[in-house]
Amino acid sequence: MYLQLLDEAVREQRGEKTVHKEECLVDVKINAFIPEKYISNQAQRVDCYRKIARIETDEDAEDITDELIDRYGEPPESVLGLIDVARYRNRAASCEVSEITQNGDDLVFYMTKFDMTRLGNVTKAVGKRMRLETIGRPRMLVNVKGMGVLDAMKTVIAAMTEMPQQN
Repeated sequence: MYLQLLDEAVREQRGEKTVHKEECLVDVKINAFIPEKYISNQAQRVDCYRKIARIETDEDAEDITDELIDRYGEPPESVLGLIDVARYRNRAASCEVSEITQNGDDLVFYMTKFDMTRLGNVTKAVGKRMRLETIGRPRMLVNVKGMGVLDAMKTVIAAMTEMPQQN
């Protein structure tokens, strides 16, 4: 949210139109931050957070990673985690996922609507790890035990973005 507000303020100062797109909130238990030891200048660190928040494709992630390596050296795991979270968060938003949270060994995907094709693709990808809960706020849960949070997020979102095959 902070990065979105910062981005809007920068755009306003430049006289650019603010573009509102659907967002996906992510709250998972991984290290995803830029340490002061890696980028000591606060303004540069904030600028990197802004760039990372805009990642939408693998190419964007590679470009940001290359830029970080050129300017600051090899990124620590926490920065790579932040890049991965941004990449998956933006892809998830395009699949109508409004929020991803971690609850114990489960990743919980809250969707604005259930798309049966996407859910079928996720079932094929993760099998019995996935379950749906429709009481209260509808959600899909994926057990990540033995799989890892980022790997599970990547697998689920990749499955959700697969296009159905035409016969």
